[in-house]
Amino acid sequence: MLWVLGTSGLAREMAQLWRVLNGADAEVMFAAKSDEDLIQAGSLAVLAVGESHARLRLYERGSSQWEFPTLVHPAADIGDSVVLGDGVVATSGVVATTDVDVGDGSLLNWN
Repeated sequence: MLWVLGTSGLAREMAQLWRVLNGADAEVMFAAKSDEDLIQAGSLAVLAVGESHARLRLYERGSSQWEFPTLVHPAADIGDSVVLGDGVVATSGVVATTDVDVGDGSLLNWN
């Protein structure tokens, strides 16, 4: 099961990405900020916050409690020399070619 930290459109996109990677029946739970205390230590979680400073704060606060898997959509084009940190999300249509180092908890979203 994956906890999606957020409740916006981006949260729905993260749930869809999880199901693309793990099957249509993969379980997903959504958590607003007020629900974070319900998430057990060691749980898988994905950040569904687009604003970079808020995203970083949530990653830093949660990284000692939860596991943030790196999620890469099959339609993302990630080069062999690209380094993705923990908890990075690369959505469909993203292109990162060579010598890119993406920090922990970052979001690569098609624009």
